[in-house]
Amino acid sequence: MKVCARCNYECKDDAPFCVKCGKPFDTEETSEKEDILAEEAETVSVSVEESADEEVSQEETSIHEENTKQQAISTLLPQNESSETAEGEAPMSFGKCLLYGLILMVPFVSIIMLCVWGFGHSENTTFRNWSKAQLFIQVAAAVLSFIVGVIVALVLITGASTISYYSSFINL
Repeated sequence: MKVCARCNYECKDDAPFCVKCGKPFDTEETSEKEDILAEEAETVSVSVEESADEEVSQEETSIHEENTKQQAISTLLPQNESSETAEGEAPMSFGKCLLYGLILMVPFVSIIMLCVWGFGHSENTTFRNWSKAQLFIQVAAAVLSFIVGVIVALVLITGASTISYYSSFINL
């Protein structure tokens, strides 16, 4: 696996550029990065050995060394992105998205379901927040539609009364 020098993303060995940031791979740069990682791992292990107290037993020292090496390596290597953000927050499947979309097409049912999804006891906080946002958008759209409808009705009523007023002069 090649490691991008710019974003530390792991790519396939045969990739000519980083799939995350687009930076072209340079073979010299990649080998330099690997050399730097190896040197830092050696430095960490040497510093652990030098800082080990003589009173600490050999077993505790080896456990401490191994933990320190793993911490150093985990900080130096890029972290792969996971598809799950937190426990209970797995991404929604295509089928669920399609089903929820169909439910949201039914006018009053959609508002009720968004209230249930948004304010219910679901463990998936991302879905709850999405439901609350959708509910806000639908309520805002309904209020704006009502306001525009009232304005249009007033304009039509005013126009009709004006026409009837002027038509009385024409029929004289």
